[in-house]
Amino acid sequence: MPIIREIAAHWNGSQLVSDEKSPQGGKMSRTFELSKDGRQVYETISIERGKNRGSLSVRYVYDTARFEQSAERSRFRSGPARDEKAF
Repeated sequence: MPIIREIAAHWNGSQLVSDEKSPQGGKMSRTFELSKDGRQVYETISIERGKNRGSLSVRYVYDTARFEQSAERSRFRSGPARDEKAF
């Protein structure tokens, strides 16, 4: 059974930010924000690993799907078309 955790987040201007602490005392923050043109989502993960281990920052960039692509994909996931039979 998967472990599900709820993590508090807050808005910092246009960024959605969550802050967490590890059992070993390290800190991690995760930030999501939309690009100015609205075509990409940025996710930045910053980890502070303690005084002797330094910090780490990773940034992911996601392209948003066009509406037509999303509608096309969801059509295939929603089941057989009216004139098709499920196997």
